[in-house]
Amino acid sequence: ALETMPTPRSESSSSSSDASDGGDRDQDEAEGGPRPAKRGRFAVPSCVTCLFEGLSESGRAALADAVEVRVRIGKGIRLRILEASPEQQGRLVEQAVDEAASSSSGPGALEPPPSSAPQLDPYGSALWPSALVLSQAVVAHAAAFRSAKAKPSSAGAPATGLSQVEPELQLLELGAGCGLAALTAATLGLNVLATDFRDLPLELLAASARRHGLGARLKTELFDICDLSVPLPAADLVMASDVLYDRQTAIAMAERVAEARRRGSVVLVADCGRPNRDVFLGTLRRILKTEDTVDGLDFNCHGVAVQRVDDSASSFCRKVSVDILELPQNGPAQAFVNMVEPAVCIRPATVGLASLVESTCWTTAETERLRIQKWLSNHSSMDQGGNARMLSDQNQNMPFHT
Repeated sequence: ALETMPTPRSESSSSSSDASDGGDRDQDEAEGGPRPAKRGRFAVPSCVTCLFEGLSESGRAALADAVEVRVRIGKGIRLRILEASPEQQGRLVEQAVDEAASSSSGPGALEPPPSSAPQLDPYGSALWPSALVLSQAVVAHAAAFRSAKAKPSSAGAPATGLSQVEPELQLLELGAGCGLAALTAATLGLNVLATDFRDLPLELLAASARRHGLGARLKTELFDICDLSVPLPAADLVMASDVLYDRQTAIAMAERVAEARRRGSVVLVADCGRPNRDVFLGTLRRILKTEDTVDGLDFNCHGVAVQRVDDSASSFCRKVSVDILELPQNGPAQAFVNMVEPAVCIRPATVGLASLVESTCWTTAETERLRIQKWLSNHSSMDQGGNARMLSDQNQNMPFHT
């Protein structure tokens, strides 16, 4: 039931033309908890905004310098995703670090700085492993939808995800970033609205869609998950990946999932073990506590994403386990993702195994671990078993949760 990717085509000059489209390319392998406040907006740095304004040559050059990541979702589905160049990612990361440092309690402070990643988000400028497995789940739901169209369910048959949806299927991706899942859905003939709260990721995604001839099916729109005063755009399926880094966003995402379920949308959320998954699940369970979906509500669909450098057999690779929350539960994604070969993304050797922002996250996680270790060493004593025990008069002052 799967469709192959349309042949990439070059674009004529336009306001959002991609300068790297200079010819055809070969197909390569490739409400219980607190409601979060509206997120503050920070100006996109001029080094980014100037890249996409009007018909300037600098805007086209920026897209030409973007990194092309080849992706294999499954048999017959090979895509090329654009992510920001390492130089652009570096500038965004530097800005985020500078802003976070300025909001901390001062030089040498032990407390971690306030979580500011969502406001200063450089992460949408690159492709992340969770998006690969989410894309496989989209393939499963697209196949189920086609099957339902060909042979409608009997009146007494139980609802199974998209099998009950009308023929004109609309998908919504939240926090889309580079938009691999959205692009996969459009490749399969579905209508998609990809959203993010930053312009840069959506510009990269729009360019990727044009390169694949999918501009008519894939639309982009600015949308902030955390601004709960704005309702979700209409969709039969709502999906997201790697949106649980930050506590504020995790709580907001639970609200959005509940909002989608109440109006009858199918939901897919992919995550590879981010710090606030439990916050997300706890909030969602409280919100849905009177509904049947609470029983066993968890990330029960498991897949693997593979990151490679070039496409040689000897190429070093990294495998990342990714879990998916699928609602309604026991839908078509669970069996399909467990059965298919892992999805693979292949970066050029000049870039390396992972994007710069992902590598930065690894470094940041290790730095944070050392900071927590230092804090504990100054605010704990050792019990007889050699384990750290928090001093009773310090418990209330611990600046973070572990």
